[in-house]
Amino acid sequence: MAQTLSPWQSAPEAVRSAWTAEVYPPIFPLILAITGTAFDPGWARLLTVVISAAALWTMFAWLRRELSSRLLAILCVALMALAFQWWVLHLRVLSESLFLLWLLLFLRVWDQPWSNPDRRLSCLIVLAMLLVLTRSIGLIIVPALLASAWLNRASQIDPNQKRNALLVSLGTMGAWAIWSILRPDGTAGRYADSLNDVIQALISSDPLGAIIPQATALTDAWYGVWLPYWLPGPNLPYVALSLAGGLASIGLILRLLRGKLDAWFALGYTAVLLLWPFPGQMTRFILPIIPIFTLCAFETILALVRRLQISPQYRNYVAMLPLLIWVSVATPGLGFALGRSLNESPTTDLSRIAEFHLTQDYAKASRLASSQLAMFADFERMREELPLSAVVMTFTPGYVALLANRHGAHFPDAGSQRDWLRAIHDSPADYVYVSRYHPRRTSDNGLAGLVWMEGWTREVWRTPSVLDGSIEGVMFEIDRSQIRRLLQTSIFP
Repeated sequence: MAQTLSPWQSAPEAVRSAWTAEVYPPIFPLILAITGTAFDPGWARLLTVVISAAALWTMFAWLRRELSSRLLAILCVALMALAFQWWVLHLRVLSESLFLLWLLLFLRVWDQPWSNPDRRLSCLIVLAMLLVLTRSIGLIIVPALLASAWLNRASQIDPNQKRNALLVSLGTMGAWAIWSILRPDGTAGRYADSLNDVIQALISSDPLGAIIPQATALTDAWYGVWLPYWLPGPNLPYVALSLAGGLASIGLILRLLRGKLDAWFALGYTAVLLLWPFPGQMTRFILPIIPIFTLCAFETILALVRRLQISPQYRNYVAMLPLLIWVSVATPGLGFALGRSLNESPTTDLSRIAEFHLTQDYAKASRLASSQLAMFADFERMREELPLSAVVMTFTPGYVALLANRHGAHFPDAGSQRDWLRAIHDSPADYVYVSRYHPRRTSDNGLAGLVWMEGWTREVWRTPSVLDGSIEGVMFEIDRSQIRRLLQTSIFP
């Protein structure tokens, strides 16, 4: 989408045709397009670093007001900046840092009085629109606003709070409605289908089975934000992060009772993650609400300090001690990533792959990273060897357009192998590509589908692993005459 929207350079025809299948909102691609970074991954990653720096500065400004302490705000920002996952995030070009920037700006403006209320309201509406048009989960701001405005005691004193919540909600829903109308046909269906699967499971006989995988992944994600490795048995890092999570949960309840917008947003955001059926990406998804949970943890700590009747001039210093322990737990994660990069073999380039740092076992991490590099090499080979008019069916057609400058096609959804083959026969695809690494389901082995390729394809090439020579990816050419022959037989039900 970013290349298609670029005013500086014309996108290849394959990319222009592929963007209609994108499901993501337009603000982040539009920023990549306007800044001229859409065609250069290196510059795009640098842009996300700049956005992240702005988000951290905004986090400091927001927390300094909420905690009434510059020192505590600095330590909270350090806790976020030292998070292992925060650094790994910048190995990819993702919208989480931009989403966090809009969210923190909105939270800062929401509770801060302006001399010009109308200008403040306009700013809130624009920020809420940017939030929801950066990531769809930003729609949580609407119920969060309404709950905060009606349950916040301050709103009883300030009647404009409820009016502002309604106007901002209407503006946000209006922006989303316009995007829903203008966006490419069919892109809304993928989110709806994913959520529908979970909802169907919830109302079935096994509702817990639909939630437990996401709940487990969400719990693991809390630890994984700072810890890239698992140590056997009870140990200080897990105890410290468990206590921090408990303090954050209590603080969340305290802020909910006070009707604070950030707490309502974090609650709604977490509820959506429990329904979202992609547990493998949970650690990345949780990052935008880590600043809120950090604040909630300190809400509890400061409440305890006040209960102990510690002198006000020493309260912040006492409250700082748990945070220093938290920061000390977070710091080794960066050392882990640095050490892995330094120990990498000079014949490979594994350190630029996020999974290389996200997996504790070195052999498994090397396998995941080399599989991705092999997949990228296959896309480059498609660019060099396949006809320009070729259509490649694969897991992520967008990758084919972006990295190989060829048209892509999704594998069809069908109830039986006969229907599946018939759909492939009727598709525009000329080739089929399968790889060990599945870009959307990283825990799956994409090569498991090789058995489905027998009898109607011709192998064009296979890519061996640089580690052990095993298969990393296979390119097939479709033989429609063989498909017709198979469909005429009775071997399929």
